[in-house]
Amino acid sequence: MSIWNKFRYANWKRLLAIVFSVIALVGSITGYAITMINSAGLGSMDNFTNMALETLSVIVMLLVAYYLLDGNVRNSNSAYRGVLSFVMIMALNGVLDILDFIIQIAAGGFAEIFLNAFMIVLAVASAVIGFVLYRKIMGYLAGSYMAPTYKNLMFWTIAFVVVCVLYSITMVVYSAIFLAADPLSLYSWAAFVSVLPNIAFPLAILFTTMRLAH
Repeated sequence: MSIWNKFRYANWKRLLAIVFSVIALVGSITGYAITMINSAGLGSMDNFTNMALETLSVIVMLLVAYYLLDGNVRNSNSAYRGVLSFVMIMALNGVLDILDFIIQIAAGGFAEIFLNAFMIVLAVASAVIGFVLYRKIMGYLAGSYMAPTYKNLMFWTIAFVVVCVLYSITMVVYSAIFLAADPLSLYSWAAFVSVLPNIAFPLAILFTTMRLAH
């Protein structure tokens, strides 16, 4: 059966996983393009470092999107490479965000303290749940005797998605404040668009993981 026929007869879980993977892919590329345009002409070392980190980040996101799309279009297990990669990335990102928000709390006022304290809670949750979910998916795919049940796996997957979406929505609100203050700023638009993959990827992962039901 050709790839096109596999796509035509795909079930709703695969189709939704593909749709959200495409949204995440477009958001990643668009956010990166806006960031690069905004950074063009700035020759400082800090700017060069930021551009390098942005480039590395978008490459990783492109790999995640590739695995998700390839696995869901072909109905193969390669999709779970994308799932595991994104879960681990978000878990590690949560650890780094905790340190960043602690620094911001030390230097901010009441509003900043409240917002960053809430973000720290979400960052801790994404780190803990991400590491737990990674181990559970690995165990489930390996079929070990200690592998979680499908219901248990979906519980942790949904918890991970909820935390990621809440975190992303908070960042959208934060970015919207920047847009309202300076709607013509490319930096504000880049921050706004770059949040979209962090909502779309978890949803793609949710529907991809649902394919594991027997």
